[in-house]
Amino acid sequence: KGAGSQPPAWRVICGHACVDAAITKDTTVRTGTRLANIPRNSFSLLNVYEFQDGTLKGLGLGAGGKYVAERAGQTSNSTFTMGSYTVVDLLGYYKVNDKVRLNLDVKNLFNRKYEEGSFLNFYAYPGEPRTVQVGISYTL
Repeated sequence: KGAGSQPPAWRVICGHACVDAAITKDTTVRTGTRLANIPRNSFSLLNVYEFQDGTLKGLGLGAGGKYVAERAGQTSNSTFTMGSYTVVDLLGYYKVNDKVRLNLDVKNLFNRKYEEGSFLNFYAYPGEPRTVQVGISYTL
């Protein structure tokens, strides 16, 4: 391990997108109009720790978050705006062996109400409320 390196049990994944998507030339929509469903900025972070030995070996716990800035609901001269939002997720898993893994995830932990996107440039649809997912996966 080099100075400042993370142990293999710890994973951090983060991302940022800065998108300047707007009309540059059109015969009906004004130049500079933002494109529908595209935030100028969005951020994500996932932080997971997996125990490597002892009685908790194979257990992984993590938290993640996502921020999406406000964005236009439709691409037109007269549009509506969908507000920014932040959601937090928790995840847990247990590796029973090399082939079997059990999962437990909580999405939108704080049950935030938000508009995830717009459909057909006509109406906004809501984001997923707090959801608990349980699963099992098998690798061949």
